[in-house]
Amino acid sequence: MTAPLPPGWYPDPSGLPGWGYFDGRDWTVYPADPPAGAPAPIAPRPSRRRIPVWAWTAVVVVVVIAGIVGDRLASSGSRQTQSPSTTSSTTSSSLAAPPATQPPSEVAPHSRLVDMALPRGSTRTGEQSVPGTEMWHVPLRVPDTVANLRPQLPINAPYDGLPWCAEILDLSGDTTRWSWGTAQDRLRIEVGPFYPQVGVRGAGSQVTITRHPDDVGGVGCR
Repeated sequence: MTAPLPPGWYPDPSGLPGWGYFDGRDWTVYPADPPAGAPAPIAPRPSRRRIPVWAWTAVVVVVVIAGIVGDRLASSGSRQTQSPSTTSSTTSSSLAAPPATQPPSEVAPHSRLVDMALPRGSTRTGEQSVPGTEMWHVPLRVPDTVANLRPQLPINAPYDGLPWCAEILDLSGDTTRWSWGTAQDRLRIEVGPFYPQVGVRGAGSQVTITRHPDDVGGVGCR
């Protein structure tokens, strides 16, 4: 804001040679020097412009916003820098997990005597050289093994040319048996407890598959 000029002589405000007299409101311009006896000319005071309060306020607001944005950008860059190491650590932990905590990756084994897949994790046990006989240790309880195998079998229907015989549930021995056949060719699948040693019941269950001629009296189904 410019302070008002006091009355007096000043250089011609239009920029031309000469002086002008300012009475505080109007100018009287003389093209030459002031008349004799006039007060000495007063050099114009340099104007001082004051910065309005709103301008200072705007400057402060801009500085504060710039500081906030800078902090957020720095924080975001720090998080992005840490993300790869975190992901790598998580991946390494997953790969280093003990095999017991990871789902089994092996393919479900398949019987060579019948068209049936055993539950994943099943392994052959017993004497494997006996023709027409397979014994499997299954890492499931007897009811779960029965539930897994039963849908794969033609219950109450012929199987591979053999007539259906029966489904026998022995609750006292926790055993389920399915059978098909004749006196000349008999197929039997039995699910029961697993005994790694005589009289010692182990975890899981055992599946026994036999297919050979009926060697007990030649009666076929029973």
